[in-house]
Parts: sequence; C-alpha cells; structure tokens
Amino acid sequence: MSEPIETRAEAATDAAPGQGDPAVLEHARLLAADPAGQQAVPLVFALVGAAPYVLGRRGAPVERAVVDALVSAAEALDGRAPEGAGCGHPAHPYAEALAGWGTDADALAGAPSVRTPPDARDAAEACPRNAAGWARIAADVILPGSADGIPEIVPEEHRSNISGLDEVLNDYPNGDPFWELDVHTTPPGDLSRATLAGYVVVVHAACWYAASGRIKRRSLLDDMIKGLESVLPLLPDRPCGHAEGEHPAPFRDSAQQAACGIQLQSPGGRTILREEYEDGFGPSLEAWTCTAYLRELAVEARDHLREAVARLFGAGETAHLDAEPFAARPDEEWTA
Repeated sequence: MSEPIETRAEAATDAAPGQGDPAVLEHARLLAADPAGQQAVPLVFALVGAAPYVLGRRGAPVERAVVDALVSAAEALDGRAPEGAGCGHPAHPYAEALAGWGTDADALAGAPSVRTPPDARDAAEACPRNAAGWARIAADVILPGSADGIPEIVPEEHRSNISGLDEVLNDYPNGDPFWELDVHTTPPGDLSRATLAGYVVVVHAACWYAASGRIKRRSLLDDMIKGLESVLPLLPDRPCGHAEGEHPAPFRDSAQQAACGIQLQSPGGRTILREEYEDGFGPSLEAWTCTAYLRELAVEARDHLREAVARLFGAGETAHLDAEPFAARPDEEWTA
C-alpha cells in the first residue's frame, strides 16, 4: 500500500528544494477542497510539519497554496462547533507552544506529528480547535500576518530579552551589557521572513550602543558584523514596491526598536505589531519584513560597526568577517 499523502507531505521537510513541492501542493489541494472534513485535522498537522520545507521555498507557488489552505482550514475547523460554544478543553497545546516559543523554525518542530496514531493523542491535542490554532501559527510563520486569531502571547524568554535590551540601550544595564547583547549577534538557523527581520532590527538597534565604546571587547562588534554579513545575501540589493513612508520610520528610541525586533520573532508578538498597525500605529508586518528595508538597516549597522572597530581598536584587518550566505540555498529566491 502506498504511503499516505499526509505522511509524504510532512516528509517533504527533508527533501531538496523543489523536490517536495508536488506532495505538499497535493496535500494543500486536498485540505483546501474540504477544510472541515474528517481528514482535515491530520491534513493540517501534515502541512504544519511541512512548513519548515515551505520556508525554504519563498516566492514559489507552494508557499501561497499552503498558507491559503491552512487559513481556510483554521476558519472551517473553528466553525465545526456552534457559534459561542466551547469544545470542553480548558487549554490546547498550541497555546502552550506559543508561551514557550523560541524561533519560528525550532518551535514548529514541537507541533503534533501526523505520524502519531489518532488514538495516541489526548483529546485536547486531537481537538479541531487545536488543529486550527496550529494552522494559524504555521501560516503566520510562512507569511507573517496572513492569519487572524493568534493570541497575543509573548514568550517569557522574549519578554526577558526585551527587558534586558531596554536596560542596556537606555544605559542602565543590570550587569555586564556584553552578555545582554552577545546573545543577539548571531542569526538563528532556518530563518523565516519574520525571524530574519527581527534579527536585523535588533542588531541595528543595538549597534549604536555597541559602537559607543562602553563595551571594551572587540569580539562583540566582530560577531555583529559577521552576523550581518551572513544575512546580506538573503536581502537582495533591489528596490521594493512600497510607497514612501510605508517602511518603519527611523526610531529615536533604540530600546523601542529592539522591542519591535523581538516581537517580530514570535507569532504572538507579531499579533501585537499587526494590531498596532490596524489601529493606525506603526507599519504593517509586510513592511517590517521587506527585504529592501532590512538591507538598508543591515548595511547601515554593519558600516557603523566597522567604523567603530577601526576607531576603538585600530584599523585592523576586517575582510575575514565577510561570510558565506547564512542558511541560504542556491536556488532560493528572497523577494521583498
């Protein structure tokens, strides 16, 4: 008997770029055709499992097809219960995952696996509303802002990072500021759109303090430069389609900018930024994740840090800091 389509779609995570597209597209087609059907929950879990693969297919048709199928399924699965009725579960695992979120790609690894037999799941995990929650989360990871209804849950680690950066960038660090900034110098692996944006926004916010001379260790500046160089190949040097004023305006408050950068790195944080935009405050998530905007920030921060290295430590050799593309694939198209 052939392997179920759901299992093959999830297994596409290990496929080379493009080779998993047929299975994932077929899976998305099946889910879109019957988003509240009997197979909808396992189909959602399979597509969530395929999301790390889809992250590497930015701009390909599979990206849009998966997001549309997941968003449709989320709405349909929530609609299985009468309006205003509960499912009887006090909590669902997807909300717990939001509270413990690390990075987009890593956190998705904790989603339910379609390979788990249905009778091995507890009732809350198998609940259609849990599947709907995971569908929204995965859609948002692939295309930030594409799904409504994600709770404003900012992980404790992210809240701690915001607090620590606020103390350092307002120049009243509680401890050695080196360590507070050092954890943000290296971009995480398997960058989603929003994780990439969050990384660049945070490092740009922190570069002014790092270059001020308050921190005496050159390694911090070198690592920040190296990290920025590593993501520049993912940020093409070409114009975007945004009108003047659509990109985030320059921040007067570096700590506030850093907080936005941290919020970009979790679905719950992105919900906060999205609602601020819908209320008339701040830019859209599309503008936050624009590669043309991010390239400007990355280049400005890198150049400022290079100047600081020469000024603070002497004009030593820095060419070794140029890095190979970070987590990039040769056929991967990164568009604004």
